[in-house]
Amino acid sequence: MTRLLLLLAVGLAGCPSPSAPSDPTPEPPETLDLPSDPGAPGVPVGITTATFEGQTFEVWYPATDGVADAAGQSLSLDAFVPDAFIDRVGAFELTALTSDAVREAPPRRLASSVPVLLFSHGFGGFRTQSASLCEHLASRGYVVVAADHPGRMLGDVLPCLFDPPLDGCDLAGLAGGDDPAVDDLLAARRWVELTAGGDDHPVGALMDAGTLGIFGHSAGGGTAMELGGLDAKLSAILSMAAPASTDADKPAAILGGRCDPFADPPSLTGALAGLSDGVWVDIEDAGHMPFADMCAAELDVLADDLLVGRPDVDAGFLESMLDLAASGCPGITPPADPPCGPAFLPLDDSGRIIETYATAFFDQALAGRGEGIVGGLFDHAEVTR
Repeated sequence: MTRLLLLLAVGLAGCPSPSAPSDPTPEPPETLDLPSDPGAPGVPVGITTATFEGQTFEVWYPATDGVADAAGQSLSLDAFVPDAFIDRVGAFELTALTSDAVREAPPRRLASSVPVLLFSHGFGGFRTQSASLCEHLASRGYVVVAADHPGRMLGDVLPCLFDPPLDGCDLAGLAGGDDPAVDDLLAARRWVELTAGGDDHPVGALMDAGTLGIFGHSAGGGTAMELGGLDAKLSAILSMAAPASTDADKPAAILGGRCDPFADPPSLTGALAGLSDGVWVDIEDAGHMPFADMCAAELDVLADDLLVGRPDVDAGFLESMLDLAASGCPGITPPADPPCGPAFLPLDDSGRIIETYATAFFDQALAGRGEGIVGGLFDHAEVTR
């Protein structure tokens, strides 16, 4: 009897339990088939917010095909308005930015990781200020990580529009000396390096921390040039609407508007002279803001409603900030010098030029595909090397 029980126990031990769960079959990888035109959208895009070392980043990434029909989420700007400003002018609502990116969408299942691009916003901006361009690049097979830059954000500038300034006024981004955005972007790069390839973050498996580029707008274009020239881990630099230069021995591109009074063609030509592998795209009748979505935020309308004519406002500083915020926007008259058309180039046209050439540049510099930036594609863009 004992021998029989022992044999039964051994036999049962060798049999699988009928209730034991089986390993799920992994889903096959998705492809990254992209249209040949770099200005055409690619795959669906997801968006998420990450924090690291006290910094906040917005992250756009290629998403699974399963979210292709999902509705995107508008990007509210209310979080970038400080309480001190609201207390002074009263409650109001900023126009949200439109976006087709799906919040927290499942990342695309790719057989290999993709390059990562760091983005730097301009003075008076914020991490989502160029959401349309960031989203386009993500649809074309990049992960884009945009950092906030305290010291030159919208929330830092708004309190400074009053005389005397309100609590929270911070113009460190305008002052001379070290660029406050550099540390923010280095933190973003460290986040990428620590997260890439791991399971701690849903986007980790998508990111190739060894293939990094950087781009920025206005003051952020200057940051991109500065950090891109110093950091050997950044392999390509794209500067938009910024005259800053660098001696970087790596691929670099400068995009500018011919009718941009804040970064005019002569200053961009000077920046091109210091590049060993550089290209400049001069966009006819474009101003300062087509490289961002700031025109859609209608900050000039907000200022007219809330600030213009108030006795406690610094009228001179407000006027300079409005000139910056509205340059290139619909309904605004271009400057007379340099000679411009009667109206700025429509944002749809300038946006397509910017998205096409930004994608083409990074495709060649980081992904090894395509011809890069070539002339003759657009009537309103001139390419110089």
